[in-house]
Amino acid sequence: MNEDDEVHQLGLVLRALPFGVLFGTAVIAMVLWLVRTLQLQSPPTTSPETGGPQAMILLVGTLVGVLAGGAATWSLLRPVESLYRRGAFSLVAGFASLVAALIAMPLDRAFGRVGLLALAGAAVLGCLWLGRARQPHPQ
Repeated sequence: MNEDDEVHQLGLVLRALPFGVLFGTAVIAMVLWLVRTLQLQSPPTTSPETGGPQAMILLVGTLVGVLAGGAATWSLLRPVESLYRRGAFSLVAGFASLVAALIAMPLDRAFGRVGLLALAGAAVLGCLWLGRARQPHPQ
C-alpha cells in the first residue's frame, strides 16, 4: 500500500464514521418520535409501562438504530480490505450513534416531538452532506 492509498483510506474513514453515527442517530430519533406519538394515544399512567408496545418499539428500534449506524459504516468502508478495521470502525459508529442520540432526551423535554424531528432532520442533512462529499468530482 502506498502513501496515496493510505491518505485515501484515511479520508474514507473520516467520512464513513460520522456518516454512520448520523445515520444511526436519525433512526433512533425517528423511533423516539414514533414512541412519543404512540404515547399520545394511550391514557396517562402513574408508573412507566414496560410491557406495552411502546417499550418494545423503543428497545428494538434503538437496537436497529445502532445496527443501522454500524451497517452504514461497514458499507461505506467497502474499499478497506481489512475486515478487522472495517468491523472495528463499524462497531465504533454503531455505539457512537447511541451516545449521540442521547441529545434526543433534552430536545424532547424542551421542544417535544418537534425537537426529535429536528434532530432526525439535522442528522439526515449531515448524511446527505457527507454522502455528497464522498462522490468523486468530474474532471
